[in-house]
Amino acid sequence: MDVASVRQRLLEKWTSPKGLDLIRAGGPLVASLMQGKPVSLDEAGRLAGVPADQILDWWAKRDYILECDSCGNVVGAGLSIVPARHSFEIEGRTFWAWCAMDCLMFAVVLGKEARVRSTCPVTGTPITMLVGKNGVREPSPASVVVTIAWPDGPDIRKSFCDRTSFYATREAALEATAEQKDVAVATLEEAFAVGKDLAALF
Repeated sequence: MDVASVRQRLLEKWTSPKGLDLIRAGGPLVASLMQGKPVSLDEAGRLAGVPADQILDWWAKRDYILECDSCGNVVGAGLSIVPARHSFEIEGRTFWAWCAMDCLMFAVVLGKEARVRSTCPVTGTPITMLVGKNGVREPSPASVVVTIAWPDGPDIRKSFCDRTSFYATREAALEATAEQKDVAVATLEEAFAVGKDLAALF
């Protein structure tokens, strides 16, 4: 799979009626999560204009399963307040992300430089970089690449996010995705360009 094809499919998905619904509801939900506290279903419903008892199904019908805590509150929607492998720090505050693309995209959406931290799933190598509206700086290691998955499926976190990751080297990424013909391996520059395209939709 080549980067251009995955990019085109991502843009088609997010500019579809379902995708535009998610963007409309997702922006305010992410802003609420950035307060660092779980979001109640009442609040999530208010933000989307949907009754609270229907909000999880509303998102699920758009192939997006919200991350909830044991009390049923929303704790993640791309950006998460629950520690995970991918994290980004903005102005001294740390958040977590479902995937590498979220780390690249949210820095652009928020218009603030983020220090991104992750771990290569193959080698265990720590990965860091600075991401801002103009691109990526100081990647460590310098050989970092990004896998970008085809985004179709009933749960975008499984179909896309869980397969869209930072890898320490291109060789590690190709090894991990050898059987996944719907995954592209992108340079940081290519992945950032895709993230910037997606950020422009918000």
